[in-house]
Amino acid sequence: MDKLVEIFDRQRKYLESLRTIYYLNGYELHAHAPPWDLQGRDEQEEFRLLAWRFTEELIEAAAEADPQKYITELADALHFLIEIALYAGITVKDVYDGGEGWSWEELFAEAQRAQFHGARKGYGDLCNLSIEHLGNAMCLLKQRPWRTDDRRTDPEAFRTRYRVAFLAFITDCVARGVGAQALYDAFFAKAKVNDQRTREQK
Repeated sequence: MDKLVEIFDRQRKYLESLRTIYYLNGYELHAHAPPWDLQGRDEQEEFRLLAWRFTEELIEAAAEADPQKYITELADALHFLIEIALYAGITVKDVYDGGEGWSWEELFAEAQRAQFHGARKGYGDLCNLSIEHLGNAMCLLKQRPWRTDDRRTDPEAFRTRYRVAFLAFITDCVARGVGAQALYDAFFAKAKVNDQRTREQK
């Protein structure tokens, strides 16, 4: 099985394990199985919050001097990036843009060749490329708590910008020497930690 498929499946199961906790804490949207309504006002606020959580994890990663802790923070960011996809109804096929022969390893190989849209030299201390492109995706969400009009989001445009953000994240990882297997291993190692924490709260 492709590693990105495994990652998506693992995150989906983790979200299912949290549904009761979210419900008891009053977060009703998260208490329902994905996907969400991309046009919903409340849903769009939650997407923005998830994007901010992704950003927070990258900021925490940038502050880490220990290489293993750094990769763990990137794995945390990946959890939230996948969560956005699941709630938006974005699939692994969407990430691969329907391309034949794509795989988790191929994403990293392409990033290494710097063929992704938006790839560039001159990285700062933060994973700025993925933050920039995920922000571009969030800019398509026009429903606001202080507005009463209905401003629709083009789902296809959102999927496209999300895909670019996802590939930008992989590019950021490669630029910092984090490979496909290392990030995959860190994701599943942190998933085990998350499972334990969830069991302790029930």
